[in-house]
Amino acid sequence: GISNQRRVYPIGRLDAESVGLILLTSDGSIVNPLLRTSANKTKEYRVRTSPTATDSNIRDLKNGVVITTLARRDGVDGVPVTARTLPCIVERIIERQHDIDDDDGEYDAMALRFVIKEGRNRQIRKMCAELGLLVTSLDRKKFAGITLKGCEDPGSWMEMSDQELIGIGAKKSPTRDELRTPEERARRKLKKLNKKRKMTRGY
Repeated sequence: GISNQRRVYPIGRLDAESVGLILLTSDGSIVNPLLRTSANKTKEYRVRTSPTATDSNIRDLKNGVVITTLARRDGVDGVPVTARTLPCIVERIIERQHDIDDDDGEYDAMALRFVIKEGRNRQIRKMCAELGLLVTSLDRKKFAGITLKGCEDPGSWMEMSDQELIGIGAKKSPTRDELRTPEERARRKLKKLNKKRKMTRGY
């Protein structure tokens, strides 16, 4: 488990039937800004449905589907909001799966790759349901460019790198001066001091 005496906040959510990447932070101030659609932080999912989505289904999902979700409005939680989802990326992919009931042991499974910017409650499941598709598995692969590389096993975790923190806006990029070595900073300081002395000399 993660040892931290401070409160830990999830960035986004995964429902009980879903698996995959979730980001955790002890800095609650960054959660809501990261989740706003205007932040342009995309989330990528691998989704399998029953029945398999048709080409027409995929076009409809891409263009947006009218769904009703619960949201917070004017300080009140659980307010029903009915609206069309924003256009998103939806494409068909083929994944090699293992089947213990199959003599060959493997088969090709059709799945969908979703890339969305919104974070409405159970959004993908509701989008698919509107088209008569039951989501049988949903796996989050990426959030704001962060992947599961290094913690692929269920329950595993790792600390994010400085570059990843900068990428999601949780940490500021180092200034040009901070990137310099102590020796470089000392030389620049001495150079500025000598320049100032030259400028203030007079008769």
